[in-house]
Amino acid sequence: MNIAYDMNRNALRVGAHVIENGTCKVMVIKAINDENLAREQVRTAKCVVCNDGPNAYAPEDLILLGH
Repeated sequence: MNIAYDMNRNALRVGAHVIENGTCKVMVIKAINDENLAREQVRTAKCVVCNDGPNAYAPEDLILLGH
């Protein structure tokens, strides 16, 4: 398991509150699907699933608000 980091290099984890960069959309991380990704690919891959729907987000597009 790799560690996913937000755009400010804060470690992300399931259950953390995040906001999508450029929007006012607050979400809670439901899953981080990084099992088949190399460590270097995790930051840019759309592997973070949030509770607002089926869309996946790249960790670099998120800002951590709290755990």
